[in-house]
Amino acid sequence: MIYQVNDSVWALQVSSALTAYEYEVGHRYGKDSYATPEEFKELVIKLLKDHIHLTFNNGKSVDFTMPIVQLGHETKVTFQVMKVPSVINAIDFTNSSFSNVSRNKNLLVIATRDGTKEKFTLETLNEHHIKLERTENGFSIIKENSFSYINMWTAIIIGMLTVLGIGLLLLKKK
Repeated sequence: MIYQVNDSVWALQVSSALTAYEYEVGHRYGKDSYATPEEFKELVIKLLKDHIHLTFNNGKSVDFTMPIVQLGHETKVTFQVMKVPSVINAIDFTNSSFSNVSRNKNLLVIATRDGTKEKFTLETLNEHHIKLERTENGFSIIKENSFSYINMWTAIIIGMLTVLGIGLLLLKKK
């Protein structure tokens, strides 16, 4: 969730099951990478800072400061977001922090002080990345011409069927 605290302060909160954080920390940094809850919290912060990227208005990436980790069944990590422009026309957001968790999906919620909340899904199909632009009705997804695995497999299958069809025609002519 990216939410507006006041006119000039924004925050990012990442909430997930503790087991998802444990899995990703163990997968990325090793099963024995921490011995205390404090060490685990530090690795969770590193995980999120390394795998979440946020820019506004096609500018530079923002900074995440003052992390607070609340361990629990649902573990929450909150950062203050620095360098947010006063007018937001576009958002580019990536969160691949949980990409190793099978069939994972992230819900990005953008909440402003006026009570508006908008929700967008990040998943393997969009490579945990989304680009948004402000419209009259809020934010809308910018469709990119990106190459995905689905497009790749579709092209391979069509190519194989074409080659097979041509081969059958040539064989039939002989």
